[in-house]
Amino acid sequence: MDNSMLIRWYSKIFDSYLLVKDLKGFGYFESDYSHGYVQATFRFNKLALEVIRFQLDLRGLNRRNTREISIIEEAMKI
Repeated sequence: MDNSMLIRWYSKIFDSYLLVKDLKGFGYFESDYSHGYVQATFRFNKLALEVIRFQLDLRGLNRRNTREISIIEEAMKI
C-alpha cells in the first residue's frame, strides 16, 4: 500500500467516524442503524486507526510533513 492509499484509507475511516460519532448511548434509537452496526463500526474504526497510525509512524509521515494528514487530524479534533 502506497502513502496516498494509506491517507485515503485514513480519510474514509474519519468519514465513518463522523457518521456514527453522535450515536453513542441512546442516539442510535433515533437513527437508521442498529446497535450492533454502531458498536461494530466503533470497534472497526478503533482497530483501523491503530493500524493506520502504526503505518504512518513507520513511514515517517505525520501532520508536520503531510498536509492531508494535518487536515484529517485537525478535523477529528472538532
